[in-house]
Amino acid sequence: GFAMYVDTDSYVMTEENGGYYVRQIPIEFDREEIRRQQAALLEGLSPEEQEAAIDARIQELEDFYASLPANEIEIREVADKEFSAYAEEVSNQMSANWEIIEDINWIDKPLAYTFSVSGGNTWDSPYEVHYFVDNGKQGTFHIVARYNLEAAEGHGTRFASMIQTFEIVTDEDTSQYTG
Repeated sequence: GFAMYVDTDSYVMTEENGGYYVRQIPIEFDREEIRRQQAALLEGLSPEEQEAAIDARIQELEDFYASLPANEIEIREVADKEFSAYAEEVSNQMSANWEIIEDINWIDKPLAYTFSVSGGNTWDSPYEVHYFVDNGKQGTFHIVARYNLEAAEGHGTRFASMIQTFEIVTDEDTSQYTG
């Protein structure tokens, strides 16, 4: 298994479809805050019209945030794929559709091969950093940090800090990481 620090004030880790994902805690919109921000626009409307206008603003905000590219960390364990060979394989596959920003490098936090790819150079262009960690059983933990270029200094920096804490653990080790 593995252990990794997750900033639980801003992010949540979930297990989905055989992998783990770290994503931002969804924004909850406060009706009273929107009422305060939109006071001038709501002035003169009936209470029913005000509530409808607030509902419309909340929907507008939800739609906007849903339209942004994903900002997440994905962690998957890949059996029977040696980590350096798997890094090369994935890099070769991705080079057909992505611009390779950084060739495969060795890093020591975590001990991994890594490379970066970009889908363009606009604010909303997807950007990914791939990490390949030896799982100690002839397999690989493949970690992908996904965000758009605009989020590089926010989510990108936070994701890199969390991934630096990634550690392989055994069943005996897990009790110290619980909680």
